[in-house]
Amino acid sequence: GRIDVSFEFKLATQDSIKRLFLKFYSDEKLSKEQLDDLATNYSEQIPNDSFSMAEIVNHLMFNRTSPIKAIEDIDCLINRKLPIINSTKIRMSNDGLEDPEEIYVYPPENMSSP
Repeated sequence: GRIDVSFEFKLATQDSIKRLFLKFYSDEKLSKEQLDDLATNYSEQIPNDSFSMAEIVNHLMFNRTSPIKAIEDIDCLINRKLPIINSTKIRMSNDGLEDPEEIYVYPPENMSSP
């Protein structure tokens, strides 16, 4: 027969964000205390129930080479400036730039944010 199962994927809590950060950067050459401090710093800047775990993973992947860079770049996540990666350059969404070299793209207008 057929079995229907539904799962609710709730938005990330600060605790789940911290645990993800610790797991994501576990191979870094930092002491456990240093990494725990960075994870606490990162997770405390993100409000509970504001982002999905996928959005957090996307931000960490964009900053996969450095946990410190992930913290420095947290405004991009908080302000929902989504990285757009293509073969020639990395662009960040932003508004009102005059420099033609800096091409910025917002998510589509009809795309709803949580």
